[in-house]
Amino acid sequence: MNQAKKEQNKPEKQFIRFVGTSHIAKQSLENVKQAFYEFSPDVVALELDSQRIKSLYSTSQAQPSFFSLIPHIGLFGALFVKVGHFIQQKLGKMVGISPGSEMKIAASLAKERQLPLLLIDRNINITMRRLSKAFTFKEGCHIFWEIISAPFMKKKRIRFDLSKVPPEKMVNKLIKEMKKAYPSLYKVLIEERNHYMKKMLDEFHNRFPEKRILVVVGEGHRSWLEKQLKQN
Repeated sequence: MNQAKKEQNKPEKQFIRFVGTSHIAKQSLENVKQAFYEFSPDVVALELDSQRIKSLYSTSQAQPSFFSLIPHIGLFGALFVKVGHFIQQKLGKMVGISPGSEMKIAASLAKERQLPLLLIDRNINITMRRLSKAFTFKEGCHIFWEIISAPFMKKKRIRFDLSKVPPEKMVNKLIKEMKKAYPSLYKVLIEERNHYMKKMLDEFHNRFPEKRILVVVGEGHRSWLEKQLKQN
């Protein structure tokens, strides 16, 4: 009887651990290292696709032009890629971190131990094409108005340390606001990719149930993925 009780009280073996990151935060690098050595995974899953991981390791400084991107990912997709890249590079220089460094750290740690990488994100071109099709004229006007009115607005701004991963509560608040103001952005960039990454993790875990997976994703995806996979 006592033996049965002991077995019942045994902690459940953990097969998946998540690390929520900010792509330009120094804290992300430390969090990834700490989780890797504590968890000792059999495989490392990254919020990347094959195209994005290649660009992370590319030594070329040249970026595809705005007009060359349009036939592949649409007008708004190309605009989003260019603006997003510019902002990330600017913020990265401010904090002294190259965007995506935490993904490179995770990949290098996996390489050290000869562990496989699992790329769980949807192809970036598919995501951007979906965004170009889904984005509405109304949302475009909303973004334009926010840009030109921002210097004159007295609305309280959310402030946080760029060198640290924003707290979950703050991230959830920002995502909620994004969903309300820009439903197509939320659907394509957050919701659809969440479901895609969950599907990839589910499929891998079903094929290799004993493998311990360290999942490195942006904090905006971590909370939902973690809850969904715990429920399963």
